Amino acid sequence: MHVNFITLKWGSKYGPEYVNRLYKCLEKIYSGPFTFYCFTDNKKDILPNIVVRDINTLRQTKIVPFTNEKIYLFETMVGIS
Repeated sequence: MHVNFITLKWGSKYGPEYVNRLYKCLEKIYSGPFTFYCFTDNKKDILPNIVVRDINTLRQTKIVPFTNEKIYLFETMVGIS
């Protein structure tokens, strides 16, 4: 069964190395087929095998913090192809 893994990277507190490390760990420990998505505001230096999406597509408002958008993420990902 194909599985989608999703992460969020927003702002400058965590760099792309965290996203890349998570992806590499999944490659090692998960044996099934998967797609790894990263919703971010800065795709610089993220590995090419990671599907990068603009985090602003999740934003219902421009107010910080955007906790509610995490909930909308699941609605968005249901129809992902």
